[in-house]
Amino acid sequence: GAFSNRAKFTGSGLYNYDLRWDQFITGYLLDINYSGRTFFPSSVLQEPLLTKMYNTKWANDIYMFRKIDVKRPDAEGTIVTFEPQATTDYYVDDDAYNCATSSDPGTCPGDGLSTTKFTVATMSFGDYADIKTISMDQFITDYVTDSPGSYTYKIIALDGTYEEGWTYEDMQDAYYLLDFDMIVLLDDSMEEIEGSKINFPVRIELVGTAVVYDYSTADPPAFVPSPYEIETE
Repeated sequence: GAFSNRAKFTGSGLYNYDLRWDQFITGYLLDINYSGRTFFPSSVLQEPLLTKMYNTKWANDIYMFRKIDVKRPDAEGTIVTFEPQATTDYYVDDDAYNCATSSDPGTCPGDGLSTTKFTVATMSFGDYADIKTISMDQFITDYVTDSPGSYTYKIIALDGTYEEGWTYEDMQDAYYLLDFDMIVLLDDSMEEIEGSKINFPVRIELVGTAVVYDYSTADPPAFVPSPYEIETE
C-alpha cells in the first residue's frame, strides 16, 4: 500500500525530518517512465545515514508545509526547522514512533518520541481581536540552545528584510500571528511597537559567540499531519 517517507520508518523509532527547500532542490526524479524513483545525495542531510529514507520508488505526492528555520549558534550554523502549524492540538502523533518491535532497540528513542509542539494563545491588541498567536520564545527550545539569554536575535523575512538586535526578552514579548503569517513585537502596554512588524518570516538567527552544544537528547520540533496521515488515522 501507499506510504509516506515520514511513516515508513516509524517501526524503527526513527524520526524522519521533512526536507527544507535547499535540501529538496538537490534531489532528482529518476526513471520517470518506470519506477518513479527519487534520489537525494548523501550530503543533503546532516545525518547522511537517514538520506536513504528519501530515496524511494513510485513517488506520487509532494506535501508542502509552512516552516520557519532557526539557525543555531554553532560553528557549522546548523538549522532547526519548525512547522508553525504543529501545535499541541494538531501534530503528528509521537506514539507512532515506537521501538518495541525494533531489531536493535538500543538505537531507538524509546516507546514513542517526545516532540516540541507550539502552544497557541488567543489575543487581542491594537486592530486585532481574538487572533491566534505563538510567542516567539517557543522557537528557541533546548533543541536550539540551552542558553537563550546569551544571544540577540535576527529575524529575516521572505523578501530579505529583517529586524535584528532583539533580546530574548523581546522574543518573549513578540508573537507570530498564524492567520496573518507575520510577527509583531508588543510593549508593556500590549501595544505594537512601531516598525517591528515582520511579514512572512522565514528565518531566525541567534547572534553571538559560536559554541559547541549537544542537542541530541533534546526534543525535536513536531510535524504537521499530512493529508496522508490524517486519512489513515
